[in-house]
Amino acid sequence: MALPDEEGRILGPAGDGRVGVVAREDAGRVAAGVLTDPARYENQTLDVTGPEALTLDEIAAILTRVQGRPVTYVRETVEEAYESRKKWPAAQWQYDSWVSTYTSIARREMDVVSTTVRDVTGRDPFTFEEVARAALVVGPLTAAVVACPGLASLLSELRGEYIKRGLDPKNLSRTIEDAATVWEPILPWTSAGAYMAGTLGVATLAYLPWAISNWIVIFFALVWAATGIGIAKLTPEEQKALEAEG
Repeated sequence: MALPDEEGRILGPAGDGRVGVVAREDAGRVAAGVLTDPARYENQTLDVTGPEALTLDEIAAILTRVQGRPVTYVRETVEEAYESRKKWPAAQWQYDSWVSTYTSIARREMDVVSTTVRDVTGRDPFTFEEVARAALVVGPLTAAVVACPGLASLLSELRGEYIKRGLDPKNLSRTIEDAATVWEPILPWTSAGAYMAGTLGVATLAYLPWAISNWIVIFFALVWAATGIGIAKLTPEEQKALEAEG
């Protein structure tokens, strides 16, 4: 669920139903706890929830208070929900999944509060407001990196340089992947590293030696750069055509 959209609205056919929203970190800790002692939870079904079941009106009120801007819950019909989500290209099953999340709330199927997080992890689950306040801090930091105004310009300049050197621009995607995405989890200050360490409760340096596929890519990237192995080249004709496109 998008909470909220760019206009400060939560759209969905959830009616006045309640949902026991749970933080991803709590869900991750429960999963880690179960995997640590699987025999203890064999043949059990665990409802993993937050500490309270909230209506979307209550969620909107919390977001208004935390974010300092009006957030409202707009009740949609099922037909309106499908229509409003068409702005995101997706397969039909994905639209069904999005809309059914809200209709299950309306049917009171999500109105559940359990003690699973406390029972498995030994600590109380985060409240929705605590998660919202944490997101308020992390969000701007993420946006500062991911949504940097100069990023598109930089990538455009890099693409031009690749073409100038006779290299297929698809190499740029590979470079970005090797230079950041693949080994991001082994850097404790990135969102992936912080999430993994926080969810699993294991310090980054503790699992670093075992994250072979993450750090070995740095070595292979250097080998490929030095030898040219696997680096796609442009033919003179392709290079001229791409240069002409600008």
